[in-house]
Amino acid sequence: MKVFISSTFIDLQDYRRAAIDAVNRQQGQPLAMEFFGAQPQEPAAVCEEEVRARDVLVGIYALRYGFVPKGQPKSITQMESRELGRPCLCFILKKGFAWNPDLVEFAQKAALEKFLEKFQTENIPDYFTTPEDFGNRLTAALGKFLLTRQGIKIAPAPHAAPKPEPYFTGREKDLQKLRGLLAKERAFVCIENAPGIGKTQMSLKAAVELRDLFPTVYFLDLGRRNATSPEAITDTLRDVLGIAEPLPFEKLLHRVAEQRCLFILDNLETALWPPAEENATRELLREWARRLNSAQALLATSRALPKAGETTLNLLPLTPEESLDLWQKLRPETPAEPKILRELLQLAEGYPLVIYLLSQRALDLPLPNLLQDFQRRKIDALHIGQGREASMKASIELSYENLSRAPSAGQRLFHLLGFLPAGITAETLAALCGDDWMEACKDVRHAGLGLWNGERFFALPPLRDFACQLAMEEELAPLFEFYLKAATEQNQHLYRDELGEVARQWLQTEMPNLHHLWDAQLAKQEKQWVVSLAEKLARIYQDGVRTGAARLQIAANAASEIWARLGEANCIKSRGDVHLRLAEYPLARSCYEKAEPIYREIGARLGEANCLRFQALLEVDENNPPIAIEKFTRALKIAEAIGDRFTQAFIGLEMAEPLLMLKHLELKKV
Repeated sequence: MKVFISSTFIDLQDYRRAAIDAVNRQQGQPLAMEFFGAQPQEPAAVCEEEVRARDVLVGIYALRYGFVPKGQPKSITQMESRELGRPCLCFILKKGFAWNPDLVEFAQKAALEKFLEKFQTENIPDYFTTPEDFGNRLTAALGKFLLTRQGIKIAPAPHAAPKPEPYFTGREKDLQKLRGLLAKERAFVCIENAPGIGKTQMSLKAAVELRDLFPTVYFLDLGRRNATSPEAITDTLRDVLGIAEPLPFEKLLHRVAEQRCLFILDNLETALWPPAEENATRELLREWARRLNSAQALLATSRALPKAGETTLNLLPLTPEESLDLWQKLRPETPAEPKILRELLQLAEGYPLVIYLLSQRALDLPLPNLLQDFQRRKIDALHIGQGREASMKASIELSYENLSRAPSAGQRLFHLLGFLPAGITAETLAALCGDDWMEACKDVRHAGLGLWNGERFFALPPLRDFACQLAMEEELAPLFEFYLKAATEQNQHLYRDELGEVARQWLQTEMPNLHHLWDAQLAKQEKQWVVSLAEKLARIYQDGVRTGAARLQIAANAASEIWARLGEANCIKSRGDVHLRLAEYPLARSCYEKAEPIYREIGARLGEANCLRFQALLEVDENNPPIAIEKFTRALKIAEAIGDRFTQAFIGLEMAEPLLMLKHLELKKV
């Protein structure tokens, strides 16, 4: 494997050495400008000749544009890039990482930004910090490149679409119809009907059956992600695509613009509630459909129609024959009592989830007793106006009865699952349920009300709805307390010690649960709890969680209503940090300007200094060095007054850039 290493030289010497070492570790042949020696040709011609002879180019980009040969419109570094037609592994300096101002090429800032913006539309970059960090990332990337080049398939991403259940039954006509709908250019189809009808399993089966049309499937489980807004859908899409940078929605789609793929939005009704977000979600869906290429399609499952220009497939119940076939797959040992079984399945009305729950109940009840109990429950449900969901409600109640009698750990666990859309780990189960946690899981699973997916125990959406209705306040109080305490502990590790990466993974994985608990507490007017949780999540939001900005605004409003001025300022300032990470600079500036006077009013000097500091950084970005220096100076005086040496050091380093910019402007005048 021949590897060409491309970068500017003076600022990235340590990184180039790390790149050469990484290539050698992979038994590759590195070529870099360090090895060129004296040659009679022009530099641009030498570089082009060497790049074309390589198998892959490694591009390392920081804050210099590089040498521009006379008569050429572009730097040699840019000419070495993908324009010369080689596969490229692209690495860009992580924004916000401390960098020596002497190694910044201010005069070519615009040219560098234009080059990298175009380059990132053609490559999926990685982002580095230290030479050691870069070396590790490059070693992993070269390993993957080698495997791909040798025809070895790399394991699928952790967000690969799940497989349909092995007992999936029937639906041949629906699958045939769905194929016809999705085969149309830029198709947007929504599978619609009541909970438990089998919409999710139908979408997963379609993904398998339509591999000839869509080799790649991106599965977005909006229910388990608690994606209640367009921003949350964007965050989910980013995670499923495996993209580190917090790109806006349209740029995420651009990254897969050339792929033949199917996007599945499962439990779309989650994003159509609350109604305040409904119109924005519909507009995002319309935009998504418009941006599909001719070999892509969008498939949603929902209890309610999104009404965003989709074609609807109203999923009908299973036929009597399909219902019987499903039962026999689930309970092949069932005694031959065809009349009673057919009566039971007729009452189930062809709902696969109802049939599954009844099959679990049949483990403990003879079929005649099960038929009698289910019939009674269904009549009760119809009397209170359950309508088409009467079978679902009756079957869940029967399964719930199968749990150990109250008070039981199984019942408590099922109630808690209603508030944990992402499920619960064994460690958390032990903390919340004590020594009985394994027995509780066994109870809930035996009743058909919970499932293991390998790492987490969870309940399906229709079951979570029922569990939420049964949960009592005394059961939920420990849940809220545990998650707030856990978020506090993980936040303390984030960015601070060797447990930081573990903390990041925990916060990212548990975020849907934390957000669901947030919404539940806000509905109960527990505003102090909401503000406390928001402050703990602020740092992980700064990784570019788009929904974080909206939630921090909600928390800031809650803090204002209970006159928690410090919490209000912290949430506003943290919202500015999220907007800054998302490159939404006007919104970031507005937040810092709002938070600064609140910090000043309550005497929170460090908060005031940080707001001034970030305002100064925004001025630097807009090439306003005098204003930036004035704000940096004010922030530095506050840091000196309170004796914060850490903040003083940061300000001193960051202040160097506008000072150099001023010096550069003065030299230009001369």
